[in-house]
Amino acid sequence: MTSSETDTPLSRRLALAGFGAGGLGLAMATRGSRVGAQATSTIDRATHPIVGIWCVDAPTGPTVAVFSANGDVMIGVPATQSGPNGVTFVSSEIGMWEPVSERGVRFTSVQLHSDMTGAFTGTVTIEGYPVVSEDGMSVVDDGPDTTVTIRDATHALVEVHRGAPAAIGARMRSGRPGFAAPEDGPTPRPGVGPLPY
Repeated sequence: MTSSETDTPLSRRLALAGFGAGGLGLAMATRGSRVGAQATSTIDRATHPIVGIWCVDAPTGPTVAVFSANGDVMIGVPATQSGPNGVTFVSSEIGMWEPVSERGVRFTSVQLHSDMTGAFTGTVTIEGYPVVSEDGMSVVDDGPDTTVTIRDATHALVEVHRGAPAAIGARMRSGRPGFAAPEDGPTPRPGVGPLPY
């Protein structure tokens, strides 16, 4: 295996992996105001606006992300992906998050991959930085700091990608799943244009 580092995503796997593997509706205006881990110790996870369920429109398809008050994150993605090695079966992304500002977080999640025979083929680790809107109803991860690390079945480093296309989403509520319905009209994507539905 070869190891490489790039600044742009190259596959559907990478686009889905940005939290976009997700986030929704607002540009990351607070990106420059991120604070370090010591300063975030006063931010309570239980009351952070990221806590909840988010329906995210990643550039290659929908995902659902759950950010729990205890710091767990689970991101559901489609069960299969097509890529340079054919069809790959993928797990949900499971990981942890921590606050980096009053509305922003950093998360790290891991996704397992297998081939059509069920053989384990490797992992993808995602580090994302979504920021919740001021009204708490949308989130965006615009990708400049997102890191996607691909490892093979022996856990050897295959590739590291920095940056990902924007992922945007909406908070799920009872009676309102969070994905825009056709009758709702298109949802604007900051700097990207309208959603395709």
